[in-house]
Amino acid sequence: MSIISHINPKENWAIQSNEDHSNGVAKLCSKFASEFGMGTFGKIAGLLHDKGKEKKAFQQHIKRESGLEPHIKVDGDYSHAYVGALIAKQLYPQIYPFLSTQIIGHHRGLYNYTAFECEMSKHEILAFHRYDDSSSTLLVLTNIFKDTLVQYIQQIV
Repeated sequence: MSIISHINPKENWAIQSNEDHSNGVAKLCSKFASEFGMGTFGKIAGLLHDKGKEKKAFQQHIKRESGLEPHIKVDGDYSHAYVGALIAKQLYPQIYPFLSTQIIGHHRGLYNYTAFECEMSKHEILAFHRYDDSSSTLLVLTNIFKDTLVQYIQQIV
């Protein structure tokens, strides 16, 4: 079974995979961010924003809360927004706040910088397992994004 991003019980328990969801969000984010020259930034933010849904605890949580498996036990923390932000920090250590603030705040809203750093310091990724090809796509985009972001920052400074 694929990693679940969304479940719709009203449509015969239709499941949207996290890969399909993230690729769709990446496409929209890229389109919106292209309006100000940051399409690659948007694409990467879209790809990373729900990587935390790949956590075992989140998969248990979504199955329980949707009613798909109402008696399943949730083992551990099922929050997910911080995972993509931490991955961005690993991939782009020099500029991660620019990207990670968008990702970690995608459900609750943007943090101020002090609160953002505090939230980031509460979490760490001990091991990140690749579940699908979208993770390797992120690695291909790493150098492209860094070049694009450096150029963008040089233009606005």
